[in-house]
Amino acid sequence: MTLTTGGSYTVTDEDTPAYRIVTPGVEETLGRLAFQASTESIDIRAVALKLTGAASNTPKDLLNLKVKFYDAANPSVSIGQADFINEGDTATGTLAVGS
Repeated sequence: MTLTTGGSYTVTDEDTPAYRIVTPGVEETLGRLAFQASTESIDIRAVALKLTGAASNTPKDLLNLKVKFYDAANPSVSIGQADFINEGDTATGTLAVGS
C-alpha cells in the first residue's frame, strides 16, 4: 500500500468551439472542460464560473441566465447547472456527485 498526503487535479480546455452567432432558444456548447485527477480519485461537486469581457458578453446573452453541465461519457443527460443570479458575472453550479 502507498500513502500520499494528497492528490491534485488539472482542468484543461477540451476543444471549446470558436465564437459564433447562434439561434435564440437553442442549446449550444459554450465550452468543454476536462477534469483530470492524479494520485487519488476525486468527485467534482461544484464548478464556479466567471463571465469576462463584459463589454460584449453579459449573462443576459444566456438563455434563462444559466448554463448546464454534461458528462462527456453520457452527453445527453445534464449533471448540473449554474445560474447567474441578478444578471451578475459569476455563477456556481452544483453537480451530481460521482458524475
